[in-house]
Amino acid sequence: MSIIKNYQSAKGTCKVTFSYPLSSDVKTVQVLGDFNNWDSSLAPKMRKGKSDLTTIVELAAGQEYAFGYLLDGTKWDNDSSADKYVA
Repeated sequence: MSIIKNYQSAKGTCKVTFSYPLSSDVKTVQVLGDFNNWDSSLAPKMRKGKSDLTTIVELAAGQEYAFGYLLDGTKWDNDSSADKYVA
């Protein structure tokens, strides 16, 4: 898992690329968080690449967001490269 941040200073936003490793056990992965009200209907499914699944979310810069990965609509996973964790 990884997170890549690309700040857009002129717009005051940050394009965040979320990546999740490919697995034969997991068919769909979505990123849910504060930025989409934890609503799976608002979260796009991550797209398959060569070695992982990815999606890009544009967020307001300078803010903190909680998020998690929803696997196959039933299981949750955290990102080991997140800036911090909240219990």
